[in-house]
Amino acid sequence: MYTGHSLYLNSKKIKIESRSLLLNELKIKINTMTNNVYKLLDDVKDFIRSGDFTNTVSFGDITDVDLDKTTIFPLAHMNIENAVINEATIEFNLNILCMDILDENNLQVDEYDYFYGNGNLQDILNNQLSVLQRIHANLSRGSLRDSLLQTDESLTAEPFKDRFANTLAGWSCTLSLVVPNEVTKGDGGEDDDC
Repeated sequence: MYTGHSLYLNSKKIKIESRSLLLNELKIKINTMTNNVYKLLDDVKDFIRSGDFTNTVSFGDITDVDLDKTTIFPLAHMNIENAVINEATIEFNLNILCMDILDENNLQVDEYDYFYGNGNLQDILNNQLSVLQRIHANLSRGSLRDSLLQTDESLTAEPFKDRFANTLAGWSCTLSLVVPNEVTKGDGGEDDDC
């Protein structure tokens, strides 16, 4: 049997729970309006991870790339260069580096191949370029096309070698990606003035 005091406490609990639910709904609404960065990065990260030639995907400044012996290569590293906010869209410039450790074999001089060399440079360039080709193809006509729109029809990739302390080689590129701007004037607050 409830007493007057416990009914009062239960009504306070119900009010607190309903306020909590309203706050959670508000948080969900805010997160769905402003999750453009998360969605962009997660979609590209998940797509890169699904391929055969990348073991690790990282994000951040280029100086944040984990170059220790603990990184499981091949590595794809992403960084957002900038974002241009328009009324209906947001255009992101996303830098992607696809790389692997360069391995120089120590073969005898008479076994040296002057075209291919004694390392895996051409293997790395071939495999890591295919990562960028998959991204480009899927942005143009595949699974990434549903959520991201690429603004440029072509992709320019630049090869690099020995760019980092532990002798890495691969490709770097900048993708220009457009996502819908889901924040509208009506989402601004009480008076709806942005």
